Amino acid sequence: MRSKILSEEISEKITEMILNGNLQPGQQIDNEQELIKNFNVSRTTIREAIKSLVSKNILEIKRGKGTFVCSIPGMAEDPFGLLFMDEEEKLEHLWEVRKVFEPYCGMLAAERGDEKEIKMLGKIVKKIDELHKKIEVDIPPQELIDELSCKDVKFHNLICQMSKNPLFDRFIPIVNKAVLMNYTNTIFRKKLHRSVHISTHGHIYEAIKARDKEKAFKLCKQHIENGGKLLMGKEINDKKNIAL
Repeated sequence: MRSKILSEEISEKITEMILNGNLQPGQQIDNEQELIKNFNVSRTTIREAIKSLVSKNILEIKRGKGTFVCSIPGMAEDPFGLLFMDEEEKLEHLWEVRKVFEPYCGMLAAERGDEKEIKMLGKIVKKIDELHKKIEVDIPPQELIDELSCKDVKFHNLICQMSKNPLFDRFIPIVNKAVLMNYTNTIFRKKLHRSVHISTHGHIYEAIKARDKEKAFKLCKQHIENGGKLLMGKEINDKKNIAL
């Protein structure tokens, strides 16, 4: 019984070290032997404490490397149980979530994003446009799809981060899932949709750069709606559906 109480105390102390900044996200913690020495407890107690923190997604064990603080401590890999949702309905549900919160991320990014972040966003948009221009066939090579999806994920992640709202940051894994699934399902559509992707990314960036919150909100909303139409196999009229 005493071992269990001690392990909880050690778990709390390690958590406090993360909260007060002595341990940073992604940082490796001391090895088992050092923890035993520093906390003056048994090996069993340390292992129980580490096991508890791993189960709470505060720490993660990387085989052959050691134990590290999670990149977002306390954030579960699949907090909404997406793994157990119906595959055919999952993407549509994810898209509805994006329609609700991403326009607000864009609005806040226009207000709160710093110049360094805006410059980085511009570089990502430039690369996305370059990659889209390389799509010359209805079914592009897998490596191009992979690179494009990676850049698109970075685009949406950065906008979330620019909102400076840590709760939005915790939605990023859901955004990632939706973006990657979108490429799997829509990148094979006709080439005419390339201009839609290029225009919306670029205009969102310009609105954020200009600190135009209302326009950033409107464009992000349209961007997500366009993606939903592609998902459903509906064609998009560029002039009508891209908010300029």
